[in-house]
Amino acid sequence: MNDYQQPPDPIQRIAELLCCLLDDSRERKPFAHSRVFADKQVIQRAGVYHGGLLLATGDGASTVAVYDGVDTSGELIDSFSVAASTPQVRVFERGIALARGLYVDLGSNVSVFAAYYDVVPREKG
Repeated sequence: MNDYQQPPDPIQRIAELLCCLLDDSRERKPFAHSRVFADKQVIQRAGVYHGGLLLATGDGASTVAVYDGVDTSGELIDSFSVAASTPQVRVFERGIALARGLYVDLGSNVSVFAAYYDVVPREKG
């Protein structure tokens, strides 16, 4: 019988911590999150951006820019910049409203970037 347990996923653990930090009632409120591996529009409609996590590779400094929009022509709402092998976490307790979507532009040397958000439900009609 093998008693080996796989270590917890660090992104999932940070997601759990962010949920606790972001909810004033101290109840766990799950936020959607996406790991971003290339420049892309993470959500294509209105929503709320709650923050992100950047971890640079050991190869050098890393940057990430986050926009309200469909590409880098949107409004810059957040940016990250870290030294090699360094993490940075940013949390917006009440979030930042997104009118056009959430676009993430990765610089070089990004090991992991995760964006945390809520999507505004569409009205039935």
